[in-house]
Amino acid sequence: MRKRIKGKTLSRTRTARKALYRSLVRSLVQHNAIKTTLAKAKFVQPMVDKLVTYAKKGSLNGIKALSASLGNDAQTVKLLLTTVKNFSRTSGFTRIVKLSQRKGDAARMVRIEWVDEIIKPKIEKLSKKEKGKNKPNKIAKTAVVVKK
Repeated sequence: MRKRIKGKTLSRTRTARKALYRSLVRSLVQHNAIKTTLAKAKFVQPMVDKLVTYAKKGSLNGIKALSASLGNDAQTVKLLLTTVKNFSRTSGFTRIVKLSQRKGDAARMVRIEWVDEIIKPKIEKLSKKEKGKNKPNKIAKTAVVVKK
């Protein structure tokens, strides 16, 4: 009997589940959408929403909780903090979109993504004259809205 057992194990040990959770959250923050199985998406969705709530508050305790749950990955924490500033909603930050089944094992595939649009800085391309020179890409002052 399954009594007083909380959460899903996903047929993994505790450390493997923790690593899976961290990698899924990092990928979602960096790429704004990830393709995974339905079970993994349902496993990570409530945790991502809690992290976004911490990030929206912006308190020191929230930032420490973000850092601890993401394994002290400062780059991902900064990216998450800048991403959620534009969210107008108070909950339900992610959505799960069902896709077709995977051919190998017929697992139900889904895409988990942000509900709100993400604003990224627009990067200007170098002209032919500037390509010969080793100058980095200039970041424009305008922003582009990334639509899904």
